[in-house]
Amino acid sequence: MTHWITPTTLPTLTSNALCIWRLYLPDAQQTMPHYLGVLSETEKTACMRFKFADLQRRYAITRFGLRYLLGHYCQKAPLNIIIETGEHGKPYLPNHTLHFNISHSGDYVLYAFSAIPEILLGIDVERIRNRDELAIAKRFFAPAEYATLAALPTTQKAEAFFHVWTQKEAFIKAIGQGLSYALDGFETSVTGAVKLLKITDERYRYFNWYSSELTVATGYKACVTSSKKPVDLYFYTLRGF
Repeated sequence: MTHWITPTTLPTLTSNALCIWRLYLPDAQQTMPHYLGVLSETEKTACMRFKFADLQRRYAITRFGLRYLLGHYCQKAPLNIIIETGEHGKPYLPNHTLHFNISHSGDYVLYAFSAIPEILLGIDVERIRNRDELAIAKRFFAPAEYATLAALPTTQKAEAFFHVWTQKEAFIKAIGQGLSYALDGFETSVTGAVKLLKITDERYRYFNWYSSELTVATGYKACVTSSKKPVDLYFYTLRGF
């Protein structure tokens, strides 16, 4: 069970720590101009591409939260933070040692931050919902994962599917490949503790991979993955903006 703390002031980030922040979108009470005011022009354009006002608001709050935290850790005004993206869409800070990743689903956003040198970091949260789990797993999961999932009782399949999916998403986001990377090229646990069981890619198999399941809220699955095990792990809830 993840123990989330709501700090009264923003804590510092030590060089050997991994910090996870949880944001519950309905908690954000400010007006849209407040959130849009710190977004880049690219982010504002992306925001306005959403057809519905609710989706625009969720995007603006999510990006505001990211810039708010990055500004704190980098000791810069949120508007002055330069965020670039890699070939497959992974965001990063150019010429900076701070590593971060972000994920959102339903009413929740998760942010992961670490200053551990050269760490690969990925995070994923998913709202558990009914899908054609077996069909998706048969197409994308490793054969052993599919076989284990197929053998589970029907009542356990949805949660087990997202147990695997969040681990896979966190891993491919950590390595910066996104969904261009073959999901059947590595194996994770299907039930029980999260764990990367097998990585065939020579580029990544020898890292000291660390994964942790996060209890975000009822009806959600989440996982954070990093190429180095942090000495300290902190879980914070972001409120008050």
